[in-house]
Amino acid sequence: MKTKTKKFTKFYYPEQLKPLDRKSKKYFDFFSKVKRTLETELYVEKKSKILLAVSGGVDSITLLDIFINLKDELKFELAVAHFNHKLREKDSDRDQRFVEKVCKHNGLKLYKASADIEKFANNKSLSIEEAARAKRYQFFEKICNSNKFEYLATAHTKNDLAETFLLNLFRGSGLHGLTSIPTRRRLTKNSFVVRPLINITKSELIEYAKLRELQWVEDKTNDELVYTRNKIRNLLIPEIEANYNPSFVNTIERTSSIIKSANQFVSDYTEANFKKIFISANQGLVEINSQFLDSYAEIIQNEMVRKTLSRYFAYHHAPYELTERIAELTSKNVNTKIEISNNLYALKERGKIIISKDNKVEKIIINQTIKPEGIIEIGGYKIKFSKVERKDVVFVKDNNVEFFDTEFMPNNLVVRSWIKGDKLTPFGFEGTVKVSDLLNNKKLSNIDKESLLILTDKVDIIWVLGLRMSSKYAVTKESKQILKAEILKNPIK
Repeated sequence: MKTKTKKFTKFYYPEQLKPLDRKSKKYFDFFSKVKRTLETELYVEKKSKILLAVSGGVDSITLLDIFINLKDELKFELAVAHFNHKLREKDSDRDQRFVEKVCKHNGLKLYKASADIEKFANNKSLSIEEAARAKRYQFFEKICNSNKFEYLATAHTKNDLAETFLLNLFRGSGLHGLTSIPTRRRLTKNSFVVRPLINITKSELIEYAKLRELQWVEDKTNDELVYTRNKIRNLLIPEIEANYNPSFVNTIERTSSIIKSANQFVSDYTEANFKKIFISANQGLVEINSQFLDSYAEIIQNEMVRKTLSRYFAYHHAPYELTERIAELTSKNVNTKIEISNNLYALKERGKIIISKDNKVEKIIINQTIKPEGIIEIGGYKIKFSKVERKDVVFVKDNNVEFFDTEFMPNNLVVRSWIKGDKLTPFGFEGTVKVSDLLNNKKLSNIDKESLLILTDKVDIIWVLGLRMSSKYAVTKESKQILKAEILKNPIK
């Protein structure tokens, strides 16, 4: 009678193993490399509070086993975080149950969460991989913040670094993307993401896992060749190692390290000069001086654009081809527009590039009758009206302050949005001028043009707010009834 073979060997939890003799050759080199990475590259101190990202695969289970064996020596306080992406039907739930079992047997606190990744990806116009990463790290940030973890440790290996390098290379990434996976980066104000296994190859890791007789769950999607990363992992890298360079992964790691140094220089130079390119910079709308931007080398221009998108619009992974197109707006015609994403665009204006969120809300048309007295707020403007004596009239070179002869002015005026075809007779000029020509001469941006309002007597324009008044109600020496209009707040710079 044939005996049934088990699909999985028994999982030997660390406390069930014989004490790990890290002085033996088979473990000493491995642990020495991990400890050296923790101390000299990641700067993880003793007694640190560390959250381990564990999926249940061989990489993260090995990470967990290593930290359990380092825990007493380095006085680490450990906990585990598992995020269920719900992408592999029953397998995703199986992985979660497995991690729950591991944590229970090892007396470790487990934080877990799940999300509908496909729905989130569709709503945000993201790939499944991007959406999964966004929700996963959103969860990690929440746990680190609420429980004061100093580090989030992930199980990325040297092979992951090589895969990411090639993936970004094929996407046309710039220097920043070719640095591949950062070994340490800030996650929250008080915590960092660290990669303790980044100097370990996948083959070294699996060798360790087999020596320790660890058990893990396999993610079948890692073998599906519909994903570019899987093709790189399962086809391209093995082909290169077999026929061109058996140390290809190590070669990529060294190359990435060199690029990282070059990128650090570019990043430091960009940071030192970053503020020089801006006319204004706020969340939601940035104005860049196109001449200043154009004065820098191309690689610095692209890094300044990348940093702008990341810092002011949370667009953290802009491809090089996109930052290059935005930087090239310096030499394009006025009103050239580039769609950055479904709600973000870059626009060339006179002497500047505007990067702004597009809320796709129709322009609000204002047409309001007012009584010109006291303070009136409308359309982003704040205007103060007051009656003054002729002797108190002091003409100044400030278009936000004007005086009007009200002898023949109606009691009520109208503040409205300007429209195409509007004309006025400017004070000091003969004949009429189109408002559109006046705005073009003043080199107003399209955004400012949409915000502009005019003051009328219901028939004629008497003031293009903050820009030019009409001669119709100009104050003369004989004027007796005078209205002072002063713009206290002007939405147009």
